[in-house]
Amino acid sequence: MNDYEKSLIEKDRNYMVVKANDLVLKSRYHYNVSQQKMIAFICSKIKPSTDTSKGQFQLEYEFEISDYIRLMGIQSSGSIYDEIKATLKSLRDKSYWLELDNGDETTVSWVDKATTNKKSGLAKYRIDPDFAPFLFDLREKYLSYGLINILNFTSKYSIRIYELLKAQYNLKRSQYGKQRSETPTIEWTVDLAELRHILMLDEGEEKNKLSRYPDFRRYVLEISQEEINELSDIKFFFEPITKGRKTVKIKFIIRQKDPLERLATNVRNCELLDGTGNDV
Repeated sequence: MNDYEKSLIEKDRNYMVVKANDLVLKSRYHYNVSQQKMIAFICSKIKPSTDTSKGQFQLEYEFEISDYIRLMGIQSSGSIYDEIKATLKSLRDKSYWLELDNGDETTVSWVDKATTNKKSGLAKYRIDPDFAPFLFDLREKYLSYGLINILNFTSKYSIRIYELLKAQYNLKRSQYGKQRSETPTIEWTVDLAELRHILMLDEGEEKNKLSRYPDFRRYVLEISQEEINELSDIKFFFEPITKGRKTVKIKFIIRQKDPLERLATNVRNCELLDGTGNDV
């Protein structure tokens, strides 16, 4: 990769992922790491609508698969084309319930249609139109973060918890006003049962696997904390709140890193993605 190509990749890695807070806080889904990273990539490519008065949005996009591989720091192999195809197909086939403002719940899938061409190396996709209100022309109450913040995460829970914490941080930070610190510390307390519900750990095979709090803490909270604190633009700590001997709530303490910390984190992320740093 020459310097020009490297500069383009670094630019893409810093594109903003933007979603409505409601999309982050009210949706429940089972997606693996590759699927969640593809979703973040899709959100980073979204362009403003062409005519909001008529409810028209640019829903169709394309990307070069070779660029995606370099952007994500993926090791190229003979099967990588098929793996990206499979990820796009899974986002087309896999729907989940999303709660609307009027209380209705509707099924949505991130990708409405996907097309790839091995000869041209292009992948094309169309975003589900039902997602448009949650992704385009957001005026307030939205989550945004640089794509690079999640590219080196290896746990599917890290990405989900990162977005939840960022959404809560942005919501609560707005209450501080301009007179407060640039990087206030935010607290978010959530019922353990509700957090497990959001992460869909109250159903399926993971219901029993992670039913005990010590296992939930070890395999979900602590792994997420390690990755988020090292590789993203925020840091968080958590405290269990007990009733008797039972953990019933989790209190998260969230802080945005200062500019120098964020710069160092970005450098670290680029080193890992480009194969010049040690494995996470």
